[in-house]
Amino acid sequence: MSNTFIVAKEGYKPLGIVFAVWFVLKFILSFDLIGNLTFLLLIFMLYVFRNPEREIYAGDNDILSPIDGKIVAIDNKDGKNLIYVDISILDTHILRSPDNTEIEVESQKHGIHLNPNTKKGKLLNEQLVLNFQSLKLHLLSGVCKFDIMINNTGKVPRGKRFGFFLQGVATMEIDKKLKLQVKIGDKLSAGESVIAIKSN
Repeated sequence: MSNTFIVAKEGYKPLGIVFAVWFVLKFILSFDLIGNLTFLLLIFMLYVFRNPEREIYAGDNDILSPIDGKIVAIDNKDGKNLIYVDISILDTHILRSPDNTEIEVESQKHGIHLNPNTKKGKLLNEQLVLNFQSLKLHLLSGVCKFDIMINNTGKVPRGKRFGFFLQGVATMEIDKKLKLQVKIGDKLSAGESVIAIKSN
């Protein structure tokens, strides 16, 4: 994603639909109450699809979070640290490159939108696995019916936008040789929060 508009381009279609509904209800059918409620929904959606600029101050050895959200668990398995992040509808949903790295889609599975914390959700929901030089990112969609979108692959500079993930659970897999800089309960900001540091 390369635009710098205040609204992410992934939100243009749903916002356009809600705007059209609001206009018809408010100014053509004169349904003031429903029109006002629709306008509030429009304002909320503008917030959901916000696309803020962020200053990238990371050092050469810093690995940045690719996603906004709250760390709910940290585990280790097979020489890897696993960081589990919950992404709510109120977070910023722009995906950003964690490093100056190649982005590769390892696997993608289209599915439905159940609670991602249930067995059925983990099995049937839409999923995407991305490989970076410094980490692996597994995205599991939540109950909001919105596709995971990847707009850039290949070499993407640190902190630059490459996709959109509305809501669900993200798992970051990082080599244990890298020094973690986060803990459970931390709030992450994509392109700003340093999650690990490479060894010299």
